[in-house]
Amino acid sequence: MPAALLILSLAVHLAWNYKRLNVLRAELVSLVTAVVVFGSQEFFITAGNGVGSSVPFSTIPFSLGLAESTYGLLFLLLMSWPSLILLPLGAFRRLSGLHGPFLILTIFCGLVPTVIGVYMVSPITVFWMASFPLAITFGTVMRANSRRIVKSFAILMLIFTIVMGFSFVLSSPEAPTLYLSLSQSFVQYFPNGYLQSTVPLSQEGNLIALLDHAIPILPPNSTFVVPQQFYGLALMSQNPNQVRIVNAGQIGVAQNTIAPIPVNVNVNPITSLESMHGSFTVWWTQPNNWYGVSEFPSGFHTWLAGEGFSIFLIQ
Repeated sequence: MPAALLILSLAVHLAWNYKRLNVLRAELVSLVTAVVVFGSQEFFITAGNGVGSSVPFSTIPFSLGLAESTYGLLFLLLMSWPSLILLPLGAFRRLSGLHGPFLILTIFCGLVPTVIGVYMVSPITVFWMASFPLAITFGTVMRANSRRIVKSFAILMLIFTIVMGFSFVLSSPEAPTLYLSLSQSFVQYFPNGYLQSTVPLSQEGNLIALLDHAIPILPPNSTFVVPQQFYGLALMSQNPNQVRIVNAGQIGVAQNTIAPIPVNVNVNPITSLESMHGSFTVWWTQPNNWYGVSEFPSGFHTWLAGEGFSIFLIQ
């Protein structure tokens, strides 16, 4: 998607400035090169089972498309309003080069297809790319507008953006900042804390320590059914007893969201592990509602307790 939008932006930029073609030779070379590389990937490399891409395409009712576009627009406003409000202050008129077409096409491709009932990807997925041209707006406003009040306002927005960025970098999902807590409506796309992988960063060391200790002492040839969230960490541990480590898929409860078209994520309830009698699994020692799990099945029995996490025998 970013490559396609950039190529389209180059084409629009060249078409708009066709009278200055002698000046735009570099852009023309870039466009031709990009089209050749993109086309080669799609039609030749993909045909040879290489890396390729495809865009899902479906039609949706008008009301659903309008709701999805509105949802995406709310996301764009929540995440980018400090840059967006600078556009009327001269940035929109003087976005140089490809930044103007790129921004316009990004917003167009994020809103219009779903409004007319064509669904390819979520508008939010498209709007992530608006960060590239919007990052140019600060310098553009500073250059295009000489009024002190405007420059002061732009600097204030820059400071606010930096503060919010640092607050996100330092935030934990266990204690999100007030502003980031607003992103709960977009939980499928935006975590409410940066210091996490599949578990809070403060707890990851405890989980790794438990896996490193438990897997080497599990009974030989036993089965360790690991939720997908912890599967990669489990594969990193020594396995001298040839324990069979099985990916159980993502365990949890589908999260509530106001998204009109939820992201299709296959989530298995923790009760799906009950059928694996005689196997072992791993989870938090006490259900804490992470991934929506608030209680254990009756067949879970603690086999080895760690700090925050435990190995359970399924009976």
